[in-house]
Amino acid sequence: MPIPLTSVYFRLAQTRLARGDAAGANAMMAKADQAALHPTVTPTGRAAHAAYRVMFAIQQDDVDGAQDWGKRLSESAVLGFLLQHVPARLLIARGEKTAAMKQLQDFYLKAEEAGAQGLIINIRVYQALAAATPAEALIFLSEALEK
Repeated sequence: MPIPLTSVYFRLAQTRLARGDAAGANAMMAKADQAALHPTVTPTGRAAHAAYRVMFAIQQDDVDGAQDWGKRLSESAVLGFLLQHVPARLLIARGEKTAAMKQLQDFYLKAEEAGAQGLIINIRVYQALAAATPAEALIFLSEALEK
C-alpha cells in the first residue's frame, strides 16, 4: 500500500502556513492535489484529501473554496473516523452553527466511546466555535482543558 502522500503534503502545508508562507503552503496543497489523482489512492484517501482541502480553505478564510471541496466530501461516504468532524467545521465556517452543534455532539459521543482523547479535545474546541453564547463557549473550552 502506498504512503498517503496527500496527508504528508497537508502537514507540510500546515507547517508553511504556521511560518507565514502562504505561497509555500499552496504549493504543498497543489502537490497533494496531484498525489490524490494517483490510481492507488482509495476512496477513503480521496475523501481524506477533500477533508484536508476543506480545512486548508477554512484556515485561509476561503469559505467558498471550503464549500467547493465540501461538496466533494459530501459525495463520499468513506470519511475516516479522525476526519468526521470536518463537515461540522464547514458548517461553522458557513455560519450554520446549530446544525454543526448537532453533528459535533453526535461525534463527541462516538469519540468518547472510542476513548479518542485528542479528538475529544478538538471536538470541544469546535463546539466552542459553534456555541450560541460566549458563556457556552467557555464551558466547552473548560471541558477541553479537563481532558
